[in-house]
Amino acid sequence: MSDVEQVLRSLLDTIATEHDYKDYKTKLKSFSTGGANFFSKLYRITLSVPGKDDLKLFAKSAIANKKLRTQSQFEIFETEMFFYSELLKQFQEMENQHNVPTEHRLTTAKFYGCDREHLKEIIVLEDLSSQGFDTHDRLKSFDWNYASKSVTELSKLHTLYLSPTTKNTLRSLMHCTRSYAKI
Repeated sequence: MSDVEQVLRSLLDTIATEHDYKDYKTKLKSFSTGGANFFSKLYRITLSVPGKDDLKLFAKSAIANKKLRTQSQFEIFETEMFFYSELLKQFQEMENQHNVPTEHRLTTAKFYGCDREHLKEIIVLEDLSSQGFDTHDRLKSFDWNYASKSVTELSKLHTLYLSPTTKNTLRSLMHCTRSYAKI
């Protein structure tokens, strides 16, 4: 088992404990998107215990090629980890505080956890493919329905992002994204 898979299994243990999945069974399957994830390895994971619904997870682990990672000069998954572990929590608190109806809230995959250790970065999210969602083929055009739903979700994100309540978080975000401005 690779170092990254050991880190992933350790993270899965933490997730299972947090969700009271004692003596769980793991089904872990890596998959490919045909080259769309050059810097990562993708996994579909199912955690199962008797008497509970299966926990369907999606994980991305960074490739551990030190030479390639040194040449790329950026921290992989940094923005995603910041969004899911810090910024999204503030957005959800704002939505709760202002009683935003469920249908008007920002829609995201559930965040289960991450590991930020260099060359072993992993992020674990809800597996939306288990609910029938699929990734749009990036080489094909999308229709009006897809575009309008995307713009609707982006408008929710921008509304939350530009809210005065997020000023402190924006300072953190600017620090987090400085490295991308240099690329």
